[in-house]
Amino acid sequence: MVEDTPLAVLATHPMSAHQALMLRADWSEDVTLITGGMEELDEGALRAAGVRVEPGRLTAAAADEGGISLTLTGGKTERFGALFIGPRTTLSGSPADQLGCAMGDGSMGRFVRVGPMAQTSVPGVFAAGDVARPMPNINFALADGAQAGSACHASLLFPDFVAPLEIAA
Repeated sequence: MVEDTPLAVLATHPMSAHQALMLRADWSEDVTLITGGMEELDEGALRAAGVRVEPGRLTAAAADEGGISLTLTGGKTERFGALFIGPRTTLSGSPADQLGCAMGDGSMGRFVRVGPMAQTSVPGVFAAGDVARPMPNINFALADGAQAGSACHASLLFPDFVAPLEIAA
């Protein structure tokens, strides 16, 4: 269990600041955001909220049963209960990309644009969950899957019922 231990977040995109703030509010009063020089972050607001900002870059990590030791630029090593990373998403080479589905850019990376019934810009192709959301979330992904499945089924029975996503010209 890492609750109430020092925690680190490796900044990979601006939403990493949100991740650090949520960990600070829920799990530990000792949270460090390792920015690696990322400039899009409001470091003053993070510090005011109690998040320590470390501008160095991560150069090495060594984990064991008790946590993780992180080495930063300049050779500084710190010990944490856990390291959290929110990776950027990419859909290059995915079936949606290969089929030519319309994409959007979200704070965590690319996502497939869908209409209200989960149909993409390609007729008969539906997308759900994290691939179709600008911000991944397990609860929404489950609901999206149920909706997309129902809409896909309806489109097979009534081909004109579910229209493809309308793309703005």
